[in-house]
Order: sequence, then C-alpha cells, then structure tokens
Amino acid sequence: MTLKIIGTVERHNAKLERTYFMVFLKDEKDHSWNLYLDPTNRNFARWKPLLTKGQWIKNAKPFEDGKKLIDADSPVESTQDPAHPELDLL
Repeated sequence: MTLKIIGTVERHNAKLERTYFMVFLKDEKDHSWNLYLDPTNRNFARWKPLLTKGQWIKNAKPFEDGKKLIDADSPVESTQDPAHPELDLL
C-alpha cells in the first residue's frame, strides 16, 4: 500500500513512562490511516528517516483487524507521489 504522511505527534504515556509517535497517513483514495511508533523498538530505525510531512511511502501493510492501523513492522521505503511522478524530476 502507498501512503502519504500527513503529520506526526509525539506523545508521552505517563503510566508506561514511555514516549511514542502517532503518525497520520492518507492513501491514494484519501482514506485515513494511523501508525504508532515506539522509538525504543527496532522498527523505528526504518521509519525515522521517513517521518516528514508530505513524504510518500510504499510497502505499508495494514493490520487485518479493520481498524485502519498500519503495521510498524512493514518493510516501508520512500517513493514518489503516485499521482504526479513527474514532480520528482524537478
């Protein structure tokens, strides 16, 4: 699945004494998706360079529970805007 990062919010869970990131994404059909990242997990290294508003990513895998959540273990990588690939040439 190809998604665009709309924004990120850093949150702190006082009960668990941990900081995590909420990532808001949209797919090509303008459907909203969410992702939760813990900087102490090994999958965060894959996501960290991609956490820029407007960044397109590919290979995102949703959880199969129907809650519009992306699996943080997805093998994501940067990609171009699928609607406007010519913009990457500028």
